[in-house]
Amino acid sequence: MRYNLSFDPVVKILTNIIILLALGLLGLQTFARFAGAGGWLSLGILVLAIFVSWGLHPQYYFVSDRSIIIQRPFRNIRIPLHTVIHVRPIVGGELGVNYRRFGIGGLFGYMGSYKSSRIGRYQMWATNRDSLVVIETEKYKYIVSPDLPLHFTNDINSRRYQQ
Repeated sequence: MRYNLSFDPVVKILTNIIILLALGLLGLQTFARFAGAGGWLSLGILVLAIFVSWGLHPQYYFVSDRSIIIQRPFRNIRIPLHTVIHVRPIVGGELGVNYRRFGIGGLFGYMGSYKSSRIGRYQMWATNRDSLVVIETEKYKYIVSPDLPLHFTNDINSRRYQQ
């Protein structure tokens, strides 16, 4: 079953600001008399960051009888159901203090490796911090953000127990 996701306000605002900044820098470099190599380099780095962030952001989640798939433009992430130990929604401030170890925090979503004071290391592939679900496997913890977190967790748990 396919589960859609949506951007939270922070992701919407930050993504739009960064894209507008890139367009403004492009306009400035194209039409300004004093355009230099530094401006073009900055624009190139910004466009590359936008492209990579877009390519890694989750588009939707798909749950089948064998796996959970995090659909992304560049490469999907497949989590086999037989490795899943526990799936549950995250409530309130349950993650505690978080920090990003390596990843993206707001441009098209929250992607990459993070660490929490309460659940430890995890990979986040989410776009909305208000509908988070933790998927604990034998090796990793994943945090995702389907629009219907309870339906998502119930679907995965029912498929796990059928096996």
